[in-house]
Amino acid sequence: MDINEKYKDLWQIKEDTYRTIDLEKPLIIYMDGKHITTDHANYNFLKTPNFTNFLIDSAEKTCKKLHLEAELFAGIDELAVIIEEPIVLKKLDVGDNANYIDLIFMQHFIKFFWEKCPDAVFKSTIFTLNKEDISRYVQYRKEICYSAALWYIAKDHLSKEEYKELTQITDMEKLLKNKGYWEEFKENKQLREGIVKHVSPLNDILLQRFK
Repeated sequence: MDINEKYKDLWQIKEDTYRTIDLEKPLIIYMDGKHITTDHANYNFLKTPNFTNFLIDSAEKTCKKLHLEAELFAGIDELAVIIEEPIVLKKLDVGDNANYIDLIFMQHFIKFFWEKCPDAVFKSTIFTLNKEDISRYVQYRKEICYSAALWYIAKDHLSKEEYKELTQITDMEKLLKNKGYWEEFKENKQLREGIVKHVSPLNDILLQRFK
């Protein structure tokens, strides 16, 4: 009996922890910076370039490195990488293993991101959506960004006692208006709307050829 056969039960336990994904469906790689928005001293989202810009830049470099066409959405400290044709991921030679795909992307992403923010830590997950749900998902991320921006402005200027009981977006909007911070909120378009960007490595290759 060889070693693999001898410990087949342990090997199977490891295999059972893996999660596979359907490479025929659009793939989302979602990541969220840990304890970023609470650290206003080190991560100031009211100035640019900031954490959000670094998310987009690092994701774009990663997609180009791995030759992936994707839609990117970064909102404050969160990033969604939307790969509508994930079949191209087969060239990474990891099959349909979600753990491996996420890890490969994150290893490249972190390498680029740490050039700007070496202490940043991320939570990351990977999942698939039906194609018809992509626009709803992007809208969902945009609304989360808008909501987070309201609370960010409040935390930056107000005491916690002034907003800790508020849970509705309309109430927070009213608070910022009453306290005189609504114009600042409106002026920070990137903070409240995030950044959307399309990455197409093939277009970059064609542009280089015809320069």
